[in-house]
Amino acid sequence: MEPDRGSRRRYERAVVMGGNLGGMIAARVLSEHFDEVLVLERDVYPSGYEHRKGVPQSRHPHFLLGAGREALEELFPGFAKRMIANGAFFDRPGLTTANLEGAGWSPQADSPMQMLYASRLVVDPTVRSFVRDIENVAILEGVSVEGLAWNPERTRVVGVRSTSRDTREVRTYPADLVVDACGRASRLPKWFEAAGLPPVPRMTLDAKCAYSTVWLEKPASMPDHIWWNSMAVQPVAGDVPHEHQFLGVILPAERNRWIATLGSWNGYDAMPTDFDGFLEVARKLRTPWFADAVSRCTPIADVSMTKTTTNYWNRFDRWEASVGGIVAVGDANQGFNPFYGQGMSCCARGGVILRQALAKRSIDDPNFHREFACELNDYLEVPWALASGRDSVVERAEGTEVRPDGLVTRLTRQYAFTLFDVVTRASRVDAEVAARFDELINIKIGLNEFVRSPGTILRILWAEFRHRLGVVDQRASDPKLPPPRRVFV
Repeated sequence: MEPDRGSRRRYERAVVMGGNLGGMIAARVLSEHFDEVLVLERDVYPSGYEHRKGVPQSRHPHFLLGAGREALEELFPGFAKRMIANGAFFDRPGLTTANLEGAGWSPQADSPMQMLYASRLVVDPTVRSFVRDIENVAILEGVSVEGLAWNPERTRVVGVRSTSRDTREVRTYPADLVVDACGRASRLPKWFEAAGLPPVPRMTLDAKCAYSTVWLEKPASMPDHIWWNSMAVQPVAGDVPHEHQFLGVILPAERNRWIATLGSWNGYDAMPTDFDGFLEVARKLRTPWFADAVSRCTPIADVSMTKTTTNYWNRFDRWEASVGGIVAVGDANQGFNPFYGQGMSCCARGGVILRQALAKRSIDDPNFHREFACELNDYLEVPWALASGRDSVVERAEGTEVRPDGLVTRLTRQYAFTLFDVVTRASRVDAEVAARFDELINIKIGLNEFVRSPGTILRILWAEFRHRLGVVDQRASDPKLPPPRRVFV
């Protein structure tokens, strides 16, 4: 893939700290403006589709939402086609997901939503394969970044200091621009403070979420009641057994596999760490059919449990200092609770925003770095609201963004899942609501834009009114019975 040289000014070198998904996306964008792009990656990439230390979340399920898929297709033309060649596949979850809502198994209905299903073991190498084809990008593996190189006034980053894992050679790489794509492991705010700069404002929200995941090999054939490709057991609130407040998800993956996950808020002590424990918790869910499906499969890896679910946001756009020569992208800037599946898509959209920023202004412009941070964070307000809206009212939540206990918080805590059920019910009978809901879920519009649309809200209320009168038969099926294969029209 040749970089687009065009007539814009070109710079000599950019350095990307971190060769994860965010780093690869940044390298693609930077290749259009720099003669040389170096990606410094601490790990050595596996030769095949394997997990690696630098991407611990690869053991858990991921969603590539519509906004992210479109961004990756824009940056890497042919992305979806190459993903499918590597084992990914499209599916329509409205028709092929067994979804257990608060009242029971919801009817199926087609919708605009399409999902491209694949694990990180396919997504990351696919994106990396595009970047390896770019002539002016070099990926240096086994190289750890240890710090920043500064100009004498410490107003601009002019490179990075690194160490080779094999030779222990210490080296400085000069750069016109450094991009921090180190994810949750980013040390950028600490490096800034060590340089005598004021702290970077940081928003935090920890809802004490944890989840356990197991990869499963499906048998050659399944009984008729397992007609579905994916399953979602939604949690319920109130005076119910603890496990009924768990989220249970089974998602399809490449090579005839499932990725099954159990997750909870405030459930650290209850999360399983082996397959027997996973099945034990699964059998306590409010439906027996999650455990039924899992027990028919063969686990192909150990159960992975994580508590790394804190939401955080480094507000470089509100920072008192002004430092040139460096920007942060992906999880180095903002991290979400992975429960909500927004990370990869926001990372991809961040690449498009960086591309637009480089096309509009010079990196030598003193305002470049702050304006990029403002533009990126303006977009991230939407997914942050979606993630923090639920997490901020959890009883044991901690952080700067926890809502004070009060009537609104208690009502949100009690009725959040019920309201979600109302919206999804309406989306099954109203094409306009379905389209807007699809835009919301795929972070193409914000929550405020969704709820402030009088037409959408009226349609949701009308659909719920007709449902309660029995005019529209959307009766949910008993959770104790297998998910019914009936399509609501």
